[in-house]
Amino acid sequence: MKKITFVVIIFLFMTFQSYGQQLQGSNIWISLGYGFPNWSSVAVSPGLSGNYDYGISVNTSFGPVHGKLEFRPNDMLSILISANYNYVSLYGYGGVGNNPNVAPYSIENRGSLSVLCRLNFNFINTEKEDAYFGAGMGGKFYKYYYYTNDPQLFSPYYNNNSGAGFELTAGYRHFYSANFGIYVEGGIAQSLVQVGFIFKVIPRKLDAK
Repeated sequence: MKKITFVVIIFLFMTFQSYGQQLQGSNIWISLGYGFPNWSSVAVSPGLSGNYDYGISVNTSFGPVHGKLEFRPNDMLSILISANYNYVSLYGYGGVGNNPNVAPYSIENRGSLSVLCRLNFNFINTEKEDAYFGAGMGGKFYKYYYYTNDPQLFSPYYNNNSGAGFELTAGYRHFYSANFGIYVEGGIAQSLVQVGFIFKVIPRKLDAK
């Protein structure tokens, strides 16, 4: 994980050095979106589902939410920092055959955050629309908590971990003005499909004294 973080930092530094002068006058955008589905709520833990006869319900679900800071040094290339987060709390309930006098329940919380460096390659770029392919890599951080009142199972259990994260997507944007638009994006990422808004941050120009 440390090696991945180091490589991403070096890449960002070299990119900003290469495009530093261009970025001062380039388009700078921020996009905010919401994704579907929440993979953490779809992929139920085998251990949880195997222990509870009457099923599992999603107690709380949030995300995935997607945020991107984008620098556009030219019409063909975009350089982005992408952050993605999702959270789900699952509740399992029912009886266990070896424990007929206990009505056990289980709570399982999962959270995931990824921070990636990404490049977009724009193959359609007009005043009103933009289509692109995007690829990024960086770090992904997980947080997991499990609790049950079943005495046969170990609880509580915590696990915080990290690893490599990546995404490979294609997207389309429609602009209603020079500074605002909407987007839809799909592919291999924290969500299969995401939709949201994109707006331009106008760089402040300092008057020469």
